[in-house]
Amino acid sequence: MAHPLPLTALRTFESAARHCSFKLASIELGVTPSAVSRSVQSLENYLETKLFHRRTRAIILTDAGKLLLGPLREGLRSIQEGVDLVKAQQHADILTVSCAPSLARVWLMPRLSSFLNQTQGVETRLISSSTLADFENSEADLSILYNQNIGEQTPWPGLMVEPLLEERLVPACSPKLLAGSPPLKNPEELLLLPLLHTETKATTWEVWFKRAGIKKLQPTKSIRFNRSTLAIEAALAGLGVVLESETLIRTHINDGTLMVPLDLSISGPEAGGYFLIYPAEKERLPKFQVFRKWVLAEATSFMDE
Repeated sequence: MAHPLPLTALRTFESAARHCSFKLASIELGVTPSAVSRSVQSLENYLETKLFHRRTRAIILTDAGKLLLGPLREGLRSIQEGVDLVKAQQHADILTVSCAPSLARVWLMPRLSSFLNQTQGVETRLISSSTLADFENSEADLSILYNQNIGEQTPWPGLMVEPLLEERLVPACSPKLLAGSPPLKNPEELLLLPLLHTETKATTWEVWFKRAGIKKLQPTKSIRFNRSTLAIEAALAGLGVVLESETLIRTHINDGTLMVPLDLSISGPEAGGYFLIYPAEKERLPKFQVFRKWVLAEATSFMDE
């Protein structure tokens, strides 16, 4: 009867071969260097051949070691893929989406009922975060984040990145702020009104006024906020004019609680946009495929309105 494969010793050998060191392998595996040496020796006894040439300060693979290492690594990769598939299957009916807070509240969440009506058996979990999800620890299936400009150098290397929504920044204020005043005719008149600033935005009022031909910004009053949601609430309360994403305030514009006093917007690379970011292996999950198709269609419909 054949002896069972010494799986622990094989794993130890792979680590030692990868590091070319018993000591480094011991650190990775959480055992002592002597335990690594004994494990490798037991594998050599099992195979009846030497796997390493042991030098004073190094270990070098023998021809037999080289012959074993390739198939072993391939096998370990296959095992890891199987484990990942089992873990994914355990959560197959739960789709976790990490989304930038403002977009999650204003754009994505109101549309989720449409997604739920189109799918069956997919439980959706939405987490609000302005940072990339920790995909290695299965925090989420995908992230939806804002970035001002993505060229060849993506800020998310090693991940799939797809454009979702292009941004268009417009000035907006409550109609009551201009009540009793004639319509604004030129950008200079905005300087007479309180300007609401969002400190986390890359595109500022300075950029908007420069686009309008005004290089020196000297507003009468200004209020600064650390979040878009606060700046939008301030605009709704009639405290001033906000330079904001048309995506985030379209509902307010449509219902008349906000208005665009001057038709001068910023779009393109300066305005940036929202992107889908996810590991390539997520594409094979049915729940991901359904959501990706749905959210891209929703974004296209929204941009065409």
